Amino acid sequence: MEEKLQFVPSLKDAFAIGVKNLVPIVLSVLLWLVTVWIPYVNVGTTIALATLPVKLSKGEMISPMFIFESKYRHCMGEYFIL
Repeated sequence: MEEKLQFVPSLKDAFAIGVKNLVPIVLSVLLWLVTVWIPYVNVGTTIALATLPVKLSKGEMISPMFIFESKYRHCMGEYFIL
């Protein structure tokens, strides 16, 4: 038997995760806005923000400074090809 995805429970879970991590999410976005003027760093931070929902859905706690990790700048070529 197939289990169907329910919209309302999924939305409630997403909202609960977002509220629980509201401060780190807002700080991460603010730090991203600071990097808008530095193209090389901004691409890396943009890639990091794209991975944010995945990290949160796995239950990982995030630090706003995670967007500056070098692993996100190493995959710029693949990001641009995508």
